[in-house]
Amino acid sequence: MAAFLDSPTITTLQAMTIYLRWRRNHSGGRSGWALNGLLIRSAQSIGLHRDPEHFKLTPLECELRRRLWWQICGSDNRVAEDHGLSTGWVENSCDTKLPLNADDKDICAETDVAPVPREGWTEMTFFLITAELNEALQQASRISLGILNSQSPTDSLEQLLEHVRERIEGKYLKYCDPNIPLQKAAILLGQVLLGKLGVFIRQQYLKRLGAEESAARAVEETFALACDTLSLGIELKEDELLNSYQWHFTTYPQYHLLTYTLWHLYVRPDVPGADRAWELVNKSFGMTELPSRPSPGPKWNALRRLREKALSMRRVHQAAQIPAVDVASMEADNTQAEKLSDEEFIEAFRGDMLWDLDSVCFPDWSTLPLAL
Repeated sequence: MAAFLDSPTITTLQAMTIYLRWRRNHSGGRSGWALNGLLIRSAQSIGLHRDPEHFKLTPLECELRRRLWWQICGSDNRVAEDHGLSTGWVENSCDTKLPLNADDKDICAETDVAPVPREGWTEMTFFLITAELNEALQQASRISLGILNSQSPTDSLEQLLEHVRERIEGKYLKYCDPNIPLQKAAILLGQVLLGKLGVFIRQQYLKRLGAEESAARAVEETFALACDTLSLGIELKEDELLNSYQWHFTTYPQYHLLTYTLWHLYVRPDVPGADRAWELVNKSFGMTELPSRPSPGPKWNALRRLREKALSMRRVHQAAQIPAVDVASMEADNTQAEKLSDEEFIEAFRGDMLWDLDSVCFPDWSTLPLAL
């Protein structure tokens, strides 16, 4: 390890990247975040954060360095999202271009001039979809901070969303064949990440409001988008055509979509589509909590608590809508979450208590329970 830290190379960084990718399937703890930080620092120490054209390297060397850097950044974004931590400083300090949309056979050690990117599906298309959408999420986060500080126009986020959607769909997704497993996976994952970006952007407008006003203006369109995206995420993990990639997609739990959906179900228990939303929430919980899956870590306890609160509010709402004689049967149907104690029930549903949307927009999971 000391040699790796003192004298990192492309090969050792590739090995560490592969190890951390494998490790994510077995551990969701914060050690992954810490190790990825170590990997990024090591990558910066050999200049991967600077575009290789600055160093007059061969096209093959340029491509290898770009692929490695963007893989490291993508992994860092994933583990940071698990814990609600920001990674914006990485993108702000780098100018490394995205890899080419090209096949490996297009570039070799003897190549003197970089090939022209292909139009259509290549061996890099799946990776580029995730890389570009991860970068778009980071860009949206930076713009949202500017809006909160009155430095950016409020329509800039919508413009970003429209631009990214047109680019991803026009440059990549339209060339994917849903009958080919990897290409179908690219379609679904691209749609999941686009949906996630859309929900995040719409959240930013509510984030500037107080708890009561944000609850009053919770938009059904955003709720429906969150549910549709959760459904696509479940399809990624259940589609028989994608069985070979389940090891990869099991590491994509939709923490923030679940958090937003549960927040919406709490503040608007009568929202159209609530029954479907609960089916998706319960299915997502069931899949994540399978014994064969890696432990989601302590952050999952916060989500379980959110589900308890939202489910209890649903019971309160349903009890007000049906005769008392039917309450017992209704309670029996809502056994997916652990039952709250009387004290927790009273505490959770005081008339003056609403969830603050700040805790829904990419929260720090270690402090989220304090807000409940």
